[in-house]
Amino acid sequence: MVKLEKLGKKAEQSARSRRSLVDAACRLFARKGYADTSVQAIADAAGISRGSIAWHFGSKEGLLFAAVDRAFAEWEQEVLVKLLGAGRGPESLRQVVEAHLAFVRRNPDVVRLFFVLLFDALGPRTDLRARYGGIYERFRDYGRQWLRTARDGGAIAADTDPGAAATAIIGALAGVTLQWFLDPERADLELSHVALAQLFERGFGR
Repeated sequence: MVKLEKLGKKAEQSARSRRSLVDAACRLFARKGYADTSVQAIADAAGISRGSIAWHFGSKEGLLFAAVDRAFAEWEQEVLVKLLGAGRGPESLRQVVEAHLAFVRRNPDVVRLFFVLLFDALGPRTDLRARYGGIYERFRDYGRQWLRTARDGGAIAADTDPGAAATAIIGALAGVTLQWFLDPERADLELSHVALAQLFERGFGR
C-alpha cells in the first residue's frame, strides 16, 4: 500500500511538472517565438530543472508540440464544442462568436501563441505546418457537421456549402483577433465580434 501511495504521488508530481513546463513554454513561445526561447528559459520560468524537459518531452521540439496541442485543445473545447451543442439556426453562431471573444479575453497568451507559431508553420517548419493543418481540419469538421445538419434541416440557407462556410467562419474569427493583436487601439475586439455575429446571422439566414 505504501509503495502504491508513493507511485501515486510520483505520478502526480510528474503531471504537475509537465503542466508547469507547458504553461511556461506557452507564455515564452507566445512572447518571444520558438527560436528565441531557450530550454533554460523555459525551465527557469517553470521552476523545474532543465533536464526535466528532455525527460518529459524528449526535446524542446517535443515540448513545442505539447504546447500547441494543449492550446488548440483548450480553444476547441471552449469554442467549437459549443457549436455542436447549440441550436440549429444562424442565431446559434452568435454563441460561438461570444465564446471565442470570452476565450481571447481570458487566454491572450494562448491565442497569441496560435499566431506566433503560425508564421513558423508557414515558413521552413513543415512539421509544424502539418500539425497546424491537421488541427485546423478537425476544427473545420466541427463546422461542417453543424452547418450540414442545419442546412439539411432547413434552419439555414439551402445553398450553404458546409465546407466553405466552416473555413470562412474559422478564418473570420482568427482574422479579427489578429487585427486586434496588431493594433488594439484601432481594431476594437468587442465591436468586431458583435459585427461578426450580425454578419453570420444575416448571411446564413434563409
